Amino acid sequence: LVNTDLSHANLSNANLSKTYMNGARLTGALLVGAKFSLAELELADFAGAIFQDVELSGAYLLHALVTEEQLKGARLCKTVMPDAKISNRDCEN
Repeated sequence: LVNTDLSHANLSNANLSKTYMNGARLTGALLVGAKFSLAELELADFAGAIFQDVELSGAYLLHALVTEEQLKGARLCKTVMPDAKISNRDCEN
């Protein structure tokens, strides 16, 4: 799914864990309950995408276009953020 255009797609409850989606366009996509665990999402464009209960544990988001506001609707644990920092915000001990 590298460089795939999924703009405005309804990906609610989709399981896209362990997929390679580098450079994917997810602009305006509906991502309610979507699972991206361990997915490669480098340079993915999430502009205007709707995040709610999105699973991003272990995902690789380096240079992805995603806002802090969007990420409030996601679970982050061992997630590589767009700035290359690791987020463990939602890890359980």
